[in-house]
Amino acid sequence: MLPLILFIYSCQPTPPAEEPETLPEQEQLIYIASRGDGFDLYTFDLERKKEYPFAHALGWEWGPQFIQEKELVIYNSQDTSGNFQLRAADINGVPVDMALPDLPNLLVSPDGNWIVYSRSKDEVTQLLLAPLDRLADSLLITPDSAYHGRAKWSWDSQQIAFVSDRNGTNEVYRYSLEDQSTQQLTDNTVREKYLSWSPDGQQIATSIRTDSTENEIALINVESQSLKVITDTPINESELAWSPSGRYIAYHAKVDEADDIFLLEVATGKVQKITNGNGYHGEPGWILKNNR
Repeated sequence: MLPLILFIYSCQPTPPAEEPETLPEQEQLIYIASRGDGFDLYTFDLERKKEYPFAHALGWEWGPQFIQEKELVIYNSQDTSGNFQLRAADINGVPVDMALPDLPNLLVSPDGNWIVYSRSKDEVTQLLLAPLDRLADSLLITPDSAYHGRAKWSWDSQQIAFVSDRNGTNEVYRYSLEDQSTQQLTDNTVREKYLSWSPDGQQIATSIRTDSTENEIALINVESQSLKVITDTPINESELAWSPSGRYIAYHAKVDEADDIFLLEVATGKVQKITNGNGYHGEPGWILKNNR
């Protein structure tokens, strides 16, 4: 049994609606919002404290992924007739032509060279790894039994974190591209679900819960495999995204029937509300805008 170490930070039961502090100028949030029919993508400049439209069309846009080395955002798009397409745009939202395979739960590595995707049959979900331009070279990186999913790339594109219930309950695993090895990182009685890597690759943020609790945010130390809980609230913190600066973890939560985006300052536990409760907001991520 790996150690489960609990350090509870003191957080407000309900996140306060405070103004965001200044982040590095190029670091911005990206998220989905529904303020009518469908979903659209928006970015939020924390320095200017202002929201900007990123991708708007009739239908739904969701699942934004920032491809750092190419300064592109990839996202899912579906029109009102049900036609699905993976789209790409530059960091200002201008559409870019990019050939992307239509695969379930496709995740492109931050360097733009690799993809990980899922394959499901009956109650089994597997994860496969492939070079972006050579799908025929796909490599199965999980066993052919149980559920494996919620994959997340490390910022250096060398590791993949994912959740598996191969031992009967959700645990977090790490796959290394360097030596094609898999390591189990957690072994406990809580259920992990959402994942996000710290920029230095030394920690993984995860959501944990039991049958009697809502999601809390915890940090997994990859080397020691210890787990530190950093929130203690009556709300569900979900859809985690660690900022490139390492200072914040963005997440989605429902408070007073409103679905919004919040920032948790990792070092202090301080929480800041970003969106205003006008409609649904979720799936936060980060982009780096170096030239504005």
